[in-house]
Amino acid sequence: MHDFSFLSILCNCCAPSSHEMDVQHCLATAFADSNVSCSGDALGNLYATLNASAPFRVALVAHADEVGMQVVGYTDDGHLLFRKIGGVRSTSLAGQLVRCLVSEAGPIAGVIGFDPLQDNGTGNGLLLKTSDLWIDIGAENRVEAEALVPVGTYVTFESDFRSLGSHRLASKSLDNRLGAYVMYASMIRLAALPLTIGLTGISTVQEEIVPRGLSIFSPIPYAVALVLDVDFATDIPGDTSCGSNLRLGGGVGVPLNADSSPVLLHILREVATCQGIPLQCFPSRNFTGGTDALQLKSGGSVAVLNLSIPLRYMHSRYEVCDVCDVLRAIDLVCALVTHFNNCPTQNLVPWQNNF
Repeated sequence: MHDFSFLSILCNCCAPSSHEMDVQHCLATAFADSNVSCSGDALGNLYATLNASAPFRVALVAHADEVGMQVVGYTDDGHLLFRKIGGVRSTSLAGQLVRCLVSEAGPIAGVIGFDPLQDNGTGNGLLLKTSDLWIDIGAENRVEAEALVPVGTYVTFESDFRSLGSHRLASKSLDNRLGAYVMYASMIRLAALPLTIGLTGISTVQEEIVPRGLSIFSPIPYAVALVLDVDFATDIPGDTSCGSNLRLGGGVGVPLNADSSPVLLHILREVATCQGIPLQCFPSRNFTGGTDALQLKSGGSVAVLNLSIPLRYMHSRYEVCDVCDVLRAIDLVCALVTHFNNCPTQNLVPWQNNF
């Protein structure tokens, strides 16, 4: 299997939305070790740049944040009350091991508690609300809990990166450390080529709560942006497809919605065919799209394309991906950037293209 040790490091970072410093530091250090310069902004985004002064620029965009929780109060017997950050489901939280990110001294472990008798053994399952859950850190009373974990403390799932079978991985925060990893690995590979176009890898913040990371740019100084993210794999038991068919190991997912430029979709198909890289084109859940592509498109000057890695069990402690899809995504990104390096005068206006 390919060496995914750096992906493991990224997944072990704790970076709930609006608290992404851990993963951004990790990326910045890795880029610096490869002599790729990085910068940042006050919102928390990270930019790794090659050929900054080139007139034609391509951005590789992946969000750094993950779903999580935040402590908002206490019970008298020392349990922590919390609110969710992002689209994490209450049923994915019950009984899970978590980290309370209290200080530089290290996290405090906790277990998300619930009433296991709530379903009375009927087999109907637990119908949980956030208010039915709490975090148990082993404190014996409210005073002890307040001293150990202050109000406002961020909480994430405990890390446990591991392989499944011969070519699959399970971990927290594969949404979207997979995108960050593809962005980083592509940047490092492309940095070794004689590029004449500008290339920026952008690790954005706060995507899980609202696609805010790139909202500070107007206009965004890029001609093309490839948004590297994940999407829901449908190769699981039950009727989950809703017209889509996105499976692990089937290749890079390409959501067919309003986010993706028709010109870039045409180029993508040609490049993927030429390189023998399988694609999974599918109608996404929302035709209007979302994620960071929403902000990128808002100025009207950037041609945007979403590339999605199929992911099972999204927004839970263990998400599952196939390494073949990850490696194909890196190959595809590098092939697309090479195409634009060879054709920097590409006309990106849809109605001025014939295809």
